[in-house]
Amino acid sequence: MCGIIGFINHNNKIETLKAELNSAVLSLKHRGPNANKTYINNNIGLGHTRLSIIDLDERSTQPMTADNCTIVFNGEIYNYIELKEQLLAKGINFNTSSDTEVILRAYLYWGKEAFQKLNGIFAFSLYDKESNTLYLVRDPIGVKPLYYYQNKENIFFSSEIRALLSFKKIPKKISKEGLNGYLKYGSFQEPFSPIQNIKALDPGSYMSIQLDSLETTHKPYHTIFDKGATEAIDTKKLLKLYEESIIRQSRSDVKTTIFLSGGIDSTAILALMKANNIDNISTTSIIFDEEEFSEDEYIQKTVDFYKVDHQPIKITENDIINNLDTFFDAMDSPSIDGFNNYMISKKVHEEGYKVAFSGTGGDELFVGYDEFQKVMKHQKHFNTLQKIPKPMRSGLYALLNKMPINKYFESLRLLFEKKEAYFSSRGIFSNSSIEKMVHESAYHTWEENSLIDAQTTGKIQDSTYTKISYFEFNNYLKNTLLKDADQFSMAHALELRVPLLDIELSKYLLSIQDNDKLKEKYPKRLITETLEDILPPDLRFRKKTGFTFPFEKWMKTHLGDELERYFYHENNIFEPKYLKEIHNNYKKGQLNWARFWSIVVLNRWMKEQGVSL
Repeated sequence: MCGIIGFINHNNKIETLKAELNSAVLSLKHRGPNANKTYINNNIGLGHTRLSIIDLDERSTQPMTADNCTIVFNGEIYNYIELKEQLLAKGINFNTSSDTEVILRAYLYWGKEAFQKLNGIFAFSLYDKESNTLYLVRDPIGVKPLYYYQNKENIFFSSEIRALLSFKKIPKKISKEGLNGYLKYGSFQEPFSPIQNIKALDPGSYMSIQLDSLETTHKPYHTIFDKGATEAIDTKKLLKLYEESIIRQSRSDVKTTIFLSGGIDSTAILALMKANNIDNISTTSIIFDEEEFSEDEYIQKTVDFYKVDHQPIKITENDIINNLDTFFDAMDSPSIDGFNNYMISKKVHEEGYKVAFSGTGGDELFVGYDEFQKVMKHQKHFNTLQKIPKPMRSGLYALLNKMPINKYFESLRLLFEKKEAYFSSRGIFSNSSIEKMVHESAYHTWEENSLIDAQTTGKIQDSTYTKISYFEFNNYLKNTLLKDADQFSMAHALELRVPLLDIELSKYLLSIQDNDKLKEKYPKRLITETLEDILPPDLRFRKKTGFTFPFEKWMKTHLGDELERYFYHENNIFEPKYLKEIHNNYKKGQLNWARFWSIVVLNRWMKEQGVSL
C-alpha cells in the first residue's frame, strides 16, 4: 500500500501549496517508507509515498506518467495480470511490471470504463492532461480510504485526514454531523469525517473534476448489491470464486503472513492457500493469559493440521498501557475499535513482513456474527413497540429521557428511536442522550437514512440476512473494521489484504437466498460446507468467539487508571454535568466500557490533532 495526497489550486498562490504538499507527503511516510515523490503541473500538485509490493524497481515509483496521464495510486489491483494480457493483445506496450501502469494503460485504452474492470482494493487520483480533468476513484467495497475537501478556490484530497490538515486552508474544526454519528456508533460515519467539510468518497464511485472551473461530478461505477438475494447456492461456483480470489490476492514480490485466529474465516484463507499450492505461507496470532479470550488451543490445532510456520504473540495489559500513546498517535480517525489491529500489525512489521492476510468481512458475508441473531431479537421487540398506540409510546419515551445515562435505559431508548432494528442493536449512545451530553454549540442531528439506499433495500426487503449484511457493509464494516484495518496496519507500513471481500465473491455471496445461508449443522454454511474437505474437522462446527481484547477486564485495573487522564479533556464538546454522570455510572459498573472509551478516544484525538469546536 501507499499514501496519496494532492491539490487543485485556483488562486495563483502556488508556492505556499507546494511547501504544504511536501509536508503532507512527509506526514504519510509511515504508509510508504520505500520512496516518495511529488508532481506539479500548472495548478495541480500530486504526492505519493510508496510501500513496494509489486515490481520493486525504482521505475514503478509514483507519481507515474504515461502519455498525457499521471496517477498516484494506493492499493493493489489483483487482476492486473489478466488486464495486462488483454491490453498486450491489443498492441499496448508496457514499461514496468507494476499494477499502477496497468491502471494508466487501461484508462488510456478504455477511458472511464476501465474503472469497473479493476478487481482490488484501491484509491487513486488520475490526471488526464488532454481533457484537463482529474479523477478520484475508490474501490467498490471501500477497503481503501479517500478523503477530499473543497472550497471556492481549492480541492484537496488524500489517503489520510491528518495529511490534509497540512494545508492551512483547511480549518481544524470538528464536524458536528460526524460527531453525532461517532457517538451513536463508535466511529465516524461516511461520508462525514472528524473534520468539518472533509468528506469520504463513496465506495465504488468516482469524482471527476474539471480543472478550469473546479466543477465536480460524482458517479457510481460499481455496486456489489446489484440484485436481490434470490439465487440458490451453487457450491462448485462458490468454491471456484474462493480459489480465484486467493490465487489473485497471493501475488506479491515480498513475504506474507496470515492473521490467524481460532475461527473459520482466517483458517479458510490458509486452507485455500494450501489447497492451491501457494508456498511460503506463515501465520501469526495474538493470544492472552485470559483463557476466555485466548484461542490458543484452536489456533495450535489448525497450525498442526496444516503444518505451517507459526508465530504466537502474547499481549498483556502492560503491553496495552505501554503502547497507548503510540496507538493514539497512529489514529487517523477516532474509533472505539482497532487496538487489536494495531498490536498485531506492529508485531508483524517487526518480524519483517510487508503483507498480511485477514479474514475481515467473513462475518458480514457468512451470517457469522451473533449480531444477526441480536438484530432479529431487537426486531421482535421493535415490532412489539410499534403495536403500542403512538401517544402512549411518546409518553413512555419522554419518561425514559428523564432516566440516567446507563446501559439499561440506553438500550431501551435506542429501541424507541431507530427506524431499523439493526441500528438499535449497534448503537452506543441514544439520540436523546447525545442531545443532553453534547454542548448545544456542538450538537447537530444526523439520521441513519444516509446509510440506507432505498433502491437497494427494496431489492432485499424480504431477505432478512442479506438486509442485515447490507447494513453491516454500510455501517460497521465500512466505517469501523475497514477504516481501522487501514489506519493501524498502514501505521506500520503493512499492507492488509482481505480475500473474503473480493468483489466478485462478495457479489455472489450477497445474491444467495436466505434459506441457503444458515444450516443447523454448519455455523457458517456458505464457507464451512463449501470447504468441508479442506477444513480441520474440529473447527467446522465450532462457535465463533471473535478477535477481541479483554478490554473490559483490563479497564477495571491499571489500564482504567491510565485512561482517566483523557476523559475530562477540555474541548467544549461535552456538558460537564453529564460527563460526570457517565463517568460515575461507568465506575459503578452501570455503563458499558465502550461508552466510556469512546469519550476517551475522541478527547485524546482532538487534543493530539489540535482540533476544536
